[in-house]
Amino acid sequence: MDAYRSMSHELHKLQVEEEMLMRKFYEIMSAHGLVKKNEEDRNSSGSARNGDNNNIE
Repeated sequence: MDAYRSMSHELHKLQVEEEMLMRKFYEIMSAHGLVKKNEEDRNSSGSARNGDNNNIE
């Protein structure tokens, strides 16, 4: 059980780190004008991967 808890904690830390990096990447891409503002794409894809609808803007 301890190994499961440890692995679960590590997975959560990595997921948080991934989210922070993706937000920073989006911020950099936006600053360079490389993010296309397409409402249809955001509505259809969104954050469907993890089931929430929190788009970064």
